[in-house]
Amino acid sequence: MTKEQFLKLKSVRFFIFLWIVIFPILFIALPLLEMVTGERENEMVPLWAFGVWVFGPWAASILWKWFGGEEKKETK
Repeated sequence: MTKEQFLKLKSVRFFIFLWIVIFPILFIALPLLEMVTGERENEMVPLWAFGVWVFGPWAASILWKWFGGEEKKETK
């Protein structure tokens, strides 16, 4: 499966939407807002979530490359 075919799948597009929009709202913005307003004690949850949100796609692309997400071209 090529990268273009993989990205055209509806489930992949849904997961990307969740990752780009929903994950940062639930795990970064809301906990930060609660900490600023005083409803929650200061925690490391938003910092960890931000790290996972930023470095997760990078790690996934490395795994995709290492474990054969792309077809290997044979040379003669």
